[in-house]
Amino acid sequence: MNSQAAHAPTPVFLLCLWGGGLAAWACYRGALLRAVVYGQHLRVAFDLYRGHLLEAVGRPVGDGEDERAHWERLCLFWHRGILPHHVATADRPARPAPDPTPAGAPPGFSPSISHLTAAAFAAAGLAGALTGGG
Repeated sequence: MNSQAAHAPTPVFLLCLWGGGLAAWACYRGALLRAVVYGQHLRVAFDLYRGHLLEAVGRPVGDGEDERAHWERLCLFWHRGILPHHVATADRPARPAPDPTPAGAPPGFSPSISHLTAAAFAAAGLAGALTGGG
């Protein structure tokens, strides 16, 4: 192991840590923008060919609440794995979802993954700066 790389000055450590974190964040944002564009293209494809898709799954094509309800059931199945016969209908209402917070509890702080990652990078940089010898 190269001893010069292991005992680099603190500014070099901080530059590598925070520079790498900034590069990772920039790459993530770029990938996210491309994913949004891809999602829009996918939505357009479904809008254009929804009639063909409904014919392929054996459903009649028509404008109405029946088709809308059918698409909602298909979306729940494709995105969440909920089987179509488990979806609430007019004759079978859905059970209310349990409240995740206890009664009377104040709303808590819920940081996002981005906030936690930024805090971890800041803490690692601060710890490296305080314990660094350069």
